[in-house]
Amino acid sequence: MSDDRATAAPGAPASTPASRADRMRQFAAEVRATWVMLYPMVLSSIFGYCMTLFDYRWIRDLPAEDMALLALVNGSVAIFLFLLGKSFEESFVAIFAKAPREEQGRLFVQSLIFAGGTGVLVVLVLIGTRAPLMTFISGGQFHGERMFGYYALVIGSFPLTLLSTALSAAMRTYGDTKSPARISITCGVVNNVLDPLLVFGLFGQHPSLQLFGLALTSWITKSLYLGWCVRCIRPRLRREQVVLPRPGVEWPTQGRLLRIFLPSAALEALTFLANTAVYSLIARYGVRAIGGYGIGFELMTIGFILIKGLSMVFMIRIGHLVRSRAPSRAALQSVMLLGVLFTAAISAVFFLLRSLALHFLASDAGVIAVATALLDYVPLFVFSYLLTNLVTGCFQVLERPAPAMALGLFFSWVVTPGAIYLGVMHHLALTQLFALLAGVSVVRQAVYLRLFLRLMRRLGNAPAARPAGAPAAAG
Repeated sequence: MSDDRATAAPGAPASTPASRADRMRQFAAEVRATWVMLYPMVLSSIFGYCMTLFDYRWIRDLPAEDMALLALVNGSVAIFLFLLGKSFEESFVAIFAKAPREEQGRLFVQSLIFAGGTGVLVVLVLIGTRAPLMTFISGGQFHGERMFGYYALVIGSFPLTLLSTALSAAMRTYGDTKSPARISITCGVVNNVLDPLLVFGLFGQHPSLQLFGLALTSWITKSLYLGWCVRCIRPRLRREQVVLPRPGVEWPTQGRLLRIFLPSAALEALTFLANTAVYSLIARYGVRAIGGYGIGFELMTIGFILIKGLSMVFMIRIGHLVRSRAPSRAALQSVMLLGVLFTAAISAVFFLLRSLALHFLASDAGVIAVATALLDYVPLFVFSYLLTNLVTGCFQVLERPAPAMALGLFFSWVVTPGAIYLGVMHHLALTQLFALLAGVSVVRQAVYLRLFLRLMRRLGNAPAARPAGAPAAAG
């Protein structure tokens, strides 16, 4: 890279064939190491995502309002909870991966306490604000006890999600990415066996819960996932000789977790509120616009999930290198290469299969047309998400998440909603509105790419530097 010469000793040759060959071998080894950790997560994510899409398949012939409600909740509240869970995972990994073995037992227990308390608090806040929140998101299209009941069932399982996230992240940090993948795939199969039974009833008889059957199935499979993770992590902790202390709140550790998690969580919460404004504006185009936008966004979610997985492996690798005082430039370069390849592969698959996927998920021509228009810009949205996650990950490894939060808020609260509001006020068609969103994404990419290159130089050139806020004995 262009900054290699900056690290050379004064008067030394900038580069030699041997040093270039060594760097290439190190880079290739880092790509292999990253991929070995990543591919089980990729396979399980793709499988789990495909299983999730069957939710739409099971209700595709129910009233259009049910499809719109599922798309609305999945594309707003459920996505927010997913990203909040990933923010917690990133915060946990940022501390856990670089911690000495003798500290990991204490950090693990404190993270579980933090996850349980945070999950309950988030559920209480979302249930307490359900009426104004859902009415605002839907633009007044949905209201009543049926909608609120489904909403409450969907968000109520969030504490289970956070606890499972801590357990699976610990397994991945120790190099075991296959166990979480197996658990995820098995739970996905169980979910789709139970879905039609609870949606339509056994042989079309009771219990025929329709849309509520999907939410109840999610509770069952998340409980199974949590129990299985507990069973798998215990022998792994013994093998790593990690001693778990007696449960109890340690406020200094809770404060450290909170300092890293809070800016990221606040960013996700405020981004979620900004997204509700986006949904509210798009709702002005009608119920089919809500359904089409929700389904299109749901399809793009697989790209976001894969990028999140890559970001998580990136943080684990960087955390290990920081702990061992090893150079980290090759890890930074390898994750960027894999990210570009991921974006290209995801985009190619979308363009080849989107028509088939949309007709599989929806039967309404208007809904399909809206989703197709949104999916025209998949490469831009996914690459923008990649750069955003890499920059956020770098700041979290440095334990300085505030700059990433400030920049994210600027785009989420000022740039994107402002552009959509101007588009709606000027009566742009939905296709033109989506093109405007793509333009905003290009601007965001330029800003984040420049920042990531600066962070690469900082992390790559000073691998032994102690991150801000880390304990003095970091080795």
